[in-house]
Amino acid sequence: MLEFPNMEQAKRWYDCEEYKEMKAARFKAAKTNIVLVEGV
Repeated sequence: MLEFPNMEQAKRWYDCEEYKEMKAARFKAAKTNIVLVEGV
């Protein structure tokens, strides 16, 4: 579980260059769902 100060920063992290390779590896290795929840 990851926590971000706001939804904009969470989306920015998900689309950032630094996460790009890890995201591609995750897509190849597993079937996953990403759930972003605001205000919890």
